[in-house]
Amino acid sequence: MGRTAAAKSGQEGPPTVRPGKSEWPRRVTAPPGRRRARVLCNRAAGRYRLIEVDDDAGPRRPTPGQFYMLASAEGWLGDDGRPWLARPFSHVRSEPLAFLIDPVGPGSRRLAALQAGQGVHLVGPLGQGFRPPATGATALLVGGGIGIAPLGALAQRLGGACEALLGFKDALAAEAAALVAARRVALATDDGSLGHHGLVTDLLARRLEAGGAFELFACGPEPMLRAVAEAARAANVPAQLAFEAPMACGFGACFGCAFETQAGWMRLCLEGPVVDARDLP
Repeated sequence: MGRTAAAKSGQEGPPTVRPGKSEWPRRVTAPPGRRRARVLCNRAAGRYRLIEVDDDAGPRRPTPGQFYMLASAEGWLGDDGRPWLARPFSHVRSEPLAFLIDPVGPGSRRLAALQAGQGVHLVGPLGQGFRPPATGATALLVGGGIGIAPLGALAQRLGGACEALLGFKDALAAEAAALVAARRVALATDDGSLGHHGLVTDLLARRLEAGGAFELFACGPEPMLRAVAEAARAANVPAQLAFEAPMACGFGACFGCAFETQAGWMRLCLEGPVVDARDLP
């Protein structure tokens, strides 16, 4: 595989600057082709696995909200021929590069079983990440389940200067909340075993009612994200939503992640996965 000088130096693409915004590049470009990275460690994070990798050939600071296509370097095709395709994952941390894996299918289970010293194939970072919060606004992060991953990277980029509302199935899954290093974290669980008994959007409604200058950053199941968008519209608060979608390629060829907006259809892997709440139909 080739490696450009820009990729070697961690050079980032041209920044998208908006009035009142601090400047960080919204999209960091990926080196061409697939590359191999070495697994540094694999440890439990509640119900999930946290995989740290040494990606010395990739950009040093991917934008929070971007994603990678991952496949194990060995044993990817099992006896039944599965899995065939790489899987998309947002990074939960950039230094070192780390991913949160929920082992629910043949691909994610294979990735979750990787051990230190083994290899993982990467393509990325891909897509458009979060824009920085407006000057004077408090970044309010809203996550559900495995969707907390890009929020962990965002909290890291913001140096913890943010608040987080995180929802999980139960207390065991909620142990992963430690990966979102915000100055204030509130939790909700479906079974009431930790924090608020109910939905994370219940916590969001209370926080917005309390008042303040917020900008929302959210990732999780699509019904949760659409509820966040409705709450943001009602409170006249800006919101950036990182959607999850199945995809075969990660770079716009397969159209498996086609997503409808007010302006028409977009591909989440290219124009997303972060979508402005105002653009939802």
